[in-house]
Amino acid sequence: PVKEWILHARIREDYYKYEPRLDAFEVAAKESPFPLCYNGDIFSVADYESICQRFPQVTSVMLGRGLMANPALIRQIKGGTPCTKEEFHSFHNRISHGYEEIMSGDRNVLFKMKELWAYWESLFIGEEKRIKKIKKANSLAEYHAAVSILLEQADFHRI
Repeated sequence: PVKEWILHARIREDYYKYEPRLDAFEVAAKESPFPLCYNGDIFSVADYESICQRFPQVTSVMLGRGLMANPALIRQIKGGTPCTKEEFHSFHNRISHGYEEIMSGDRNVLFKMKELWAYWESLFIGEEKRIKKIKKANSLAEYHAAVSILLEQADFHRI
């Protein structure tokens, strides 16, 4: 028996480049005999509310990349406060140390961490030079030093 249908509103060829196909999702939602979970591009409270308003039959949502970009997103959806710089720092360190524990070599960890800065750089407006140093780091020591400087000296944009 099917308990829930998780529907990602994209096709494989879209990857994450394009807007979710909400018209196609709407057709599927109207026809679904199962509880429906929406998946795709929820990065803010406004995104979440928009999906819930447009698709009231949706019983749950997946936040994936939205949580990577904003670790306080669930709390904000529930009416709580935005992420602080300290929370982001802790979040970053948990991810980094987790990768360091399970992956071998600086190169693999660096690749994963640098990939995440595509989501995080918007938290540090006007800090392109410091973020570029993070993305150009060639060792974990260099990476962590660049992140530390950014977190110590930069303003944090609360989403």
